[in-house]
Amino acid sequence: MVCWCIGYEESSSTQNGIEPKFWTVDTLFYTHSFRQCLPKFIYAIFQNIDWLKHNEAGGVPSLSKTIIEKIQTAVPDIVEQQKIADCLSSLDELIAAQVRKVEALKTHKKGLMQQLFPIEGETQPRLRFPEFRDGADWFECELGAKAIKVGSGITPTGGDKNYKLAGRPFVRSQNVGWGTLLLDDVVYIDAKTHSTFDSTEIKQHDVLLNITGASIGRSAVADARIIGGNVNQHVCIIRTRPSDLDP
Repeated sequence: MVCWCIGYEESSSTQNGIEPKFWTVDTLFYTHSFRQCLPKFIYAIFQNIDWLKHNEAGGVPSLSKTIIEKIQTAVPDIVEQQKIADCLSSLDELIAAQVRKVEALKTHKKGLMQQLFPIEGETQPRLRFPEFRDGADWFECELGAKAIKVGSGITPTGGDKNYKLAGRPFVRSQNVGWGTLLLDDVVYIDAKTHSTFDSTEIKQHDVLLNITGASIGRSAVADARIIGGNVNQHVCIIRTRPSDLDP
């Protein structure tokens, strides 16, 4: 991916007490000064361009300086540019603040989990809800004994050539996040293909677990959006016994 680096004098870091005004960039970046255009307005324009439409390569997407310079876009006067840039920048600041709140909550949750689950070698968590403080110790068991099904899916012969724009959801490892389903790029298979994968059909409350690759261990609970779909071989379905184990 080609990135643009638009230079202006704002900086959030210093070296030896001197604020840098110029930076060097590697070969994956272009730098450019725009006449009669505000850098933050250009940044906003760039977010609204379908860059892949201008891709010149057959493999890894890439853009040349020549192609970029020929891209046409409408530009208002400086005053209106400033108004637009200020509006969008304020939203960026709100988004950044929200992200910081989410990260703080994630840290808080991680700390709670360390207390709500027993550490290795112990049978009592450090923190229990009041109504369970005088309850019995936790007991160890094998996951398979508490599950109706533990098994991964299958990828259709021919791979992505079988994917459709509609049909049965086909869940891949990139669609399983940390406790959430990431379905922006979910693909589909037709009913005929689905009929050959009946053993991997997703049911309500199935737990999906990534079992290969860099995302190993990510898991989420199936919901109405993917019920009746299937998973590929990189995702494992864990279907618990509701009376013994909450998904």
